[in-house]
Amino acid sequence: MKTHAKMPTIAAVLLGFLATAPAFAGCEGCCGPIEPGPTGSSSGSGIPTASGTTTSSTTVEKSPTFPTPQKAADEGLLRLKGLVDDETATELGFASGAEAQSATLGTPVEQRFVRLSALKAYKAGAPVESVAPEVTHWIYPVLAGEQTKCQVWVEKVKEGFAPTQLGRPKAAKKAVTSQSDFAKQAKRRREQVYFLWIPALNTRVAVTGSGADAQMGFAGAKSKFDKWEGKITSSADMLSALADAAKLVQDEPH
Repeated sequence: MKTHAKMPTIAAVLLGFLATAPAFAGCEGCCGPIEPGPTGSSSGSGIPTASGTTTSSTTVEKSPTFPTPQKAADEGLLRLKGLVDDETATELGFASGAEAQSATLGTPVEQRFVRLSALKAYKAGAPVESVAPEVTHWIYPVLAGEQTKCQVWVEKVKEGFAPTQLGRPKAAKKAVTSQSDFAKQAKRRREQVYFLWIPALNTRVAVTGSGADAQMGFAGAKSKFDKWEGKITSSADMLSALADAAKLVQDEPH
């Protein structure tokens, strides 16, 4: 009996990728989870910590909260500048401590955390807002001129918004680049693109638009998807594929 090769479905390609792919942001020598969850942060390796060691990422301990993400990011940038000197600047992508002191914040990359339970409960045809109703994280690129050097990570917490992580130059550059690349493919402005972060599936998906008109694509992992490389699909098709993948995962990662 003769068989015919079939083009792999999005779900099949996604599941194959999940078995081997690292998280989008890259670890950069960090310890703990590669991406923070909705109530926690990961620490990595450039700026002094309380123990006297240096890391290219640090968790902001007991961070105060602020009424807006921007105010939280402004505080994070002040803290970052207070920690960087000529010895640690290069590990954060700066040419010198002086360059770090002149750094500014760019337009944030918005991210929505998606719980495994929400994906498992997804109903075919439902909008992307059904699994990710609100923005939970803001990745503020730290700029020297127009170049991204590292990031200030802001989280939504019960009391407001808090800067919970500073540094991670590779992650910052990749987030901005992936957002820009997807925006060009979708013919949208960069700020019209946000990400879904799905820890249970160890992946991040770019989204533009809302409701039934939203478009989605795999972010930061194009080389892993062969025939899907550079493709944009409807949110309904993508969410259905993600939901199918979620059903094969038992528990939310800790």
